[in-house]
Amino acid sequence: MGWNGQVALVTGASRGIGAAIARLLAARGASVAVIFSARAAQAEALATELGPRAIAVGADVGDADAVVRMVAAVTAALGPISVLVNNAGIAVPGTWETYDAEAMARMRRVNADGVIHCVRAVAPGWIVTDMARGGMDAAAFAERVKGMAGRTMVGRVGAPPAPAPRPASPAVPPPAARVPDRRGHGHAAGARGRAPAPPRRTGPDSVSRGAGAFTPAGWQPSVPDRNHPRRRVRGTSGG
Repeated sequence: MGWNGQVALVTGASRGIGAAIARLLAARGASVAVIFSARAAQAEALATELGPRAIAVGADVGDADAVVRMVAAVTAALGPISVLVNNAGIAVPGTWETYDAEAMARMRRVNADGVIHCVRAVAPGWIVTDMARGGMDAAAFAERVKGMAGRTMVGRVGAPPAPAPRPASPAVPPPAARVPDRRGHGHAAGARGRAPAPPRRTGPDSVSRGAGAFTPAGWQPSVPDRNHPRRRVRGTSGG
């Protein structure tokens, strides 16, 4: 892209990086709008240095209405804006002990809101210019903007659309039937290996064998020994 015939708007251009960008753009042939907020004298001096195709315009980029007026003034003086440099920004150094809510709000207005305000004020002119270059009529332009609404920020001011519902999860199949083997252990039908055996019954009056327990005929539980309380006398199975 050639710089001759381009109109550049540089915010925060009264000094520092913004001033350096403005000088470079002017040196390459672009018309430059030097935007300032508080240092009017420095901005006017820079515009004079850059030549007749440069102007200085004061505006608070954190104020949407002020940005609209700024863009109108630049367009009237230099022509449609083709280059936007969002350079304006402030920093609020401090710690949690020195936190200043008002200063932080001011920083957000300039650093975040200011960028949005400038883009929203300048971008429509870019779209119209592109439309004219492509030979579009009003109906084709409206159709293009409608198509852009789903892919870009154009027309998407406010809350984003609700997300599409997720598809239903597949149904979980029921557990396979358990088939007892010759030992009485349950196995899942078609499963490899043996399923865990059920818990065995234990106790002084039962004998645990395999999957179940049985009590022999005539079996008697052990009882305390009268002469020795810590000893137990086992019962007999009789016969």
